[in-house]
Amino acid sequence: MKNITEQLKETIVEELYDIETNEGCHEDYIEDYEAEVDFYLSNVLSDTYEVYVKEYCSNEHDISISNEQTFEIIDDLIDKIKDNN
Repeated sequence: MKNITEQLKETIVEELYDIETNEGCHEDYIEDYEAEVDFYLSNVLSDTYEVYVKEYCSNEHDISISNEQTFEIIDDLIDKIKDNN
């Protein structure tokens, strides 16, 4: 497996952003939330999202990431969702 670079981290955040801002990638409905941003953050803020990010990186990019890198990706993703919605 490869190591993660800053550029790859940014790519992963972009890809996860595209996934999380796609209504079809959620099991719940946007109408169930007061604000659109809350809907987009619903998966990201779940207890299992850390595992999802690690599996995504392994499956899609053939990399293994540390807990610290996982939380950096999640924090960057949260910021991106909040800034753009």
